[in-house]
Amino acid sequence: MSSAIDPQALASVSRQSAGSVSSSAAVGNRSGVLQRISVYPATAMAVSLSGVMLVFLAFIRLWPTDLWDHLNYGRRILATGELFRTEPLLPLSEGMPMVNIPWLSQVILELLHARIGLSALQFAAGLCGAFTALLLGLRACRRSHSAFAAATAVIVFFVFNREELQIIRPQLAGLVCYSIVLWWVFGNAPHRRRWWIMLPVLFALWSNLHGSFIVGLFAMGTAAAGRLIDSLIRTRSLLHSLRDRSLIRTILLTQLCAAAALLNPWGPAVYTEVLNFSSNPNLASMFEWDALSIRGPRGQDAAAVLALLFFATAVTPRRIRTMEVLLLAVTGYQAAWSGRMLNWWIPPAALFVAIHVSAALRHRRRRRLRTSASPSLKWTMLSLAALLLCLQLNPLVARLRSGARLTDVQALSPQTPIDTVSFLNELESLPEGPIFIRAEWAGYLMNRGPAGLTTMVNLHVHAISEEVWNSYISLHEGHPGWERRLDDYSINVAILCKNTQGLLIREMKQSADWKILREDRQAVVLQRKYPLSQLSTPPSP
Repeated sequence: MSSAIDPQALASVSRQSAGSVSSSAAVGNRSGVLQRISVYPATAMAVSLSGVMLVFLAFIRLWPTDLWDHLNYGRRILATGELFRTEPLLPLSEGMPMVNIPWLSQVILELLHARIGLSALQFAAGLCGAFTALLLGLRACRRSHSAFAAATAVIVFFVFNREELQIIRPQLAGLVCYSIVLWWVFGNAPHRRRWWIMLPVLFALWSNLHGSFIVGLFAMGTAAAGRLIDSLIRTRSLLHSLRDRSLIRTILLTQLCAAAALLNPWGPAVYTEVLNFSSNPNLASMFEWDALSIRGPRGQDAAAVLALLFFATAVTPRRIRTMEVLLLAVTGYQAAWSGRMLNWWIPPAALFVAIHVSAALRHRRRRRLRTSASPSLKWTMLSLAALLLCLQLNPLVARLRSGARLTDVQALSPQTPIDTVSFLNELESLPEGPIFIRAEWAGYLMNRGPAGLTTMVNLHVHAISEEVWNSYISLHEGHPGWERRLDDYSINVAILCKNTQGLLIREMKQSADWKILREDRQAVVLQRKYPLSQLSTPPSP
């Protein structure tokens, strides 16, 4: 008995099957998209804490630091369209060689300042700090699968590095680049193809933003050294360890990044400048470059971080990698001898503490410390809501909405000589010659004061001759012979700080050659009764 198959029925069944497969594929695609945009609760926590940091840092008033010097250099570059190779702003340091590594940061800061205002500088600084904290939190989360680790990394980083985060300078751009390198160093798969492109590009940019690119290269070097030592301990064979593919790739990538750092206007000179910077004799009088002391707040912060590191080392059930020990030991040693190095020690310390303390808690509780076993869209929505809320609370958004700019009184710290500079702008004229003023105030005075005004020094002390800087220090402290030094440099106007220059103020008030133009609670402005002619060059030693 034969049976016939109806062609129309077969076609109908085929269409239904195809429709079913197509529908299943569409559902699968939608599910894949939703899965990709879903995040873990630890990610939401890191985003939220970083957003809070952004709001906090964006409301901090600007300190009278080398920010203004960087703005002045950026303005000079934009005005002339050229990069200078000698000190361009200080007549008494004319001809001093200057490898201006952070020229790109200076240009970016000045563009933000000129086009948007001071609130843009606050936002940019806050964004650098918040982005660094976010990367540290996410890396700790990836290594530990723990929301507790993410929160710990962000909190430790912010609490103990808050002082550096509140000072706007190109160093913050270097900190962002450093956090990306730490993401790679502390990662589990550091040799994926994208890193061979991303890291060299990062270092090419970093060497034009800040001289701290050398710290990033060192971190990569510790990854290679740690890999070699771990392999030697495991195999007890130097030859086998040297043939390790991961070690070879790490060395090659580090060399590629070191070569990429040469893509700057000064070429190999940036390495010479960075390596010789700390030996500049002028830095000896800069307190922020001093060795840490337990009596000071930064020394106390360092001691607290050290205690956390020892605690994490004692309780962790995880294997401590040699790379972690090398990186923390060397950067910690450098921080002990110079407080500025804390900025490069605390980020890896925050990662180490977060990863190992969370591992100890997980081991103790016999379970993974997660608030959720899987990613979810609700955490994605929470992250976006927290981010939008933090952006709305940011003063820059309000300023952009209203079109108004922050005034100096609103944005700058009380330590800034705002009233003194306003007084100078009201004067019809000032005698020729550089003005003697605190190095911390010099950049602001040249930025906001009368056009063409110059100062004896600024905070770029590495570009100032040792003779001029030593004379400035002697004048600042009111040492005997101050009259001769002021005469030697044809200084006709002095602006003295009441908090730090009381001795010199008393001496100059008693002098018959000087008169007081203005005095308030913060500063005293004095001028020669009979101004001297300006010297074309500084006096011989």
